[in-house]
Amino acid sequence: MVLLVLIHFMISVYMHHIPEPRFRRRTLPLSPPGHLEKKTAKMKLLTLNFLTCAVKTCKSSSDSFPLHPKDAELASDDVDVNPELLVNLLPRLDWKALKTTSAELGFPQLPDSPPTIEQLQSDDKLLKDLHSLLMETNLMEGKLVCGVCGHEYAVREGIPNFLLPSHLV
Repeated sequence: MVLLVLIHFMISVYMHHIPEPRFRRRTLPLSPPGHLEKKTAKMKLLTLNFLTCAVKTCKSSSDSFPLHPKDAELASDDVDVNPELLVNLLPRLDWKALKTTSAELGFPQLPDSPPTIEQLQSDDKLLKDLHSLLMETNLMEGKLVCGVCGHEYAVREGIPNFLLPSHLV
């Protein structure tokens, strides 16, 4: 019993020596107007060259790529032309898919075969057209449709929704 009283006394003495935390409420300075403006996501058309249908049965078919834009609302950004980026990007693109997407969206017809690095560096119009298509054009609203199963992936505020309903998983 004496031991319990002693322990209780030691705890109470110890607790009185611990200073209480002091919380200060800090106020942040007001930001200049427009500082916290809402940023919207943007899906560049370049992205379509890398997306395919998420349905398992479509994985084995080449017709599930590219996804076809439907009811597309496009926006354009001003981005400085970077010829080096396009030259490095060109070998990684699926040219046939890019040509299909470009035609479906009403852009000028692309050549049947991808341009060589020399052609791209010497032809300013082709360079600017590719730059505009890949880097400046954004898909803001609409749908991406699979060519095999016909599933439509909604795009809202520049973000495609690839979550599948349970019967397609």
